[in-house]
Order: sequence, then C-alpha cells, then structure tokens
Amino acid sequence: MLQVKGIAECLAARLSVVMIVAAGGVIAAEEKVEYSQVSGILSKYCAGCHSGAEPEGEFSLQTLSSLRAGTPDGAVIEPGQPDRSKLLNLMNGKAEPAMPPEDEPQPTADEVGRIRAWIEQGALGRDSATTAVPHMQAPALRPASPEHHY
Repeated sequence: MLQVKGIAECLAARLSVVMIVAAGGVIAAEEKVEYSQVSGILSKYCAGCHSGAEPEGEFSLQTLSSLRAGTPDGAVIEPGQPDRSKLLNLMNGKAEPAMPPEDEPQPTADEVGRIRAWIEQGALGRDSATTAVPHMQAPALRPASPEHHY
C-alpha cells in the first residue's frame, strides 16, 4: 500500500500543472493572459467591423474601455465568468449570431482559449492597448548618394 501511495504522490507532483481546457484550446492555469494578447486576437478577427466611428451592432472593440462598455443591450464580458460572457459565447457559437460570421476567417481553438482564460482571470488590462485595425507607416526614405547609383 505504501508503494501505491508513493506513486500517487509522485504523479500528483508531476501533474501539478493545472490545465484549463476551453473550446479545444489548452492554456496552463498559471499562465497569465495579458490584454495585449487578447486585443491582438480581437483586432485580427473582430475590429474590422467593430471599431471606428460607426461600429457594427453599436459595439466597439477599439479600446478596453469600449469592450467593457459592451452594447446598448448590456455587457459582453463578465470578468471571472467566461461561460456568462456574451463575447465568448458568440465566438464559440453558443449565442447568435455566431461571430465572426462563418464566411470570415475564424479564430483557432487556442485563440478562443486565450480569450476564455483572460476573462476567467478577471479580464484585466490597461486601456493603452487598442484593437483598432493597425495603421502602417512607411519609413522615411532619402535618395541614395551619387556613389551608390549604378
């Protein structure tokens, strides 16, 4: 019996890393998910329609504040309660209309899992990061010197 108890303790120690399995994605429970990770996912799949002066559904993901503000119908994230969060339920098809629309690129299970973990961890973050569609700025160029012309 001692040997079985020793094996069980050994296995428990080796399996001490608790995993959150969400929508097929696996995130280590001790892995803190930052808002910057979530905002990148939302920017990739959602901000094209849900940002700017007239966001679709009167729902903007442009900043963390606008995400927290939700829609005229109410909150879309419930910090600490991912299963009650409309955002996550729309993304995993448990609420209608499924988002993103099925004819648009879809987030991976890992990406949805990261959003789930972020909400479960309290949906914390600073409002400095935005999820707006990124603006690319070309670097300043200057003409090559005469000796570099061919």
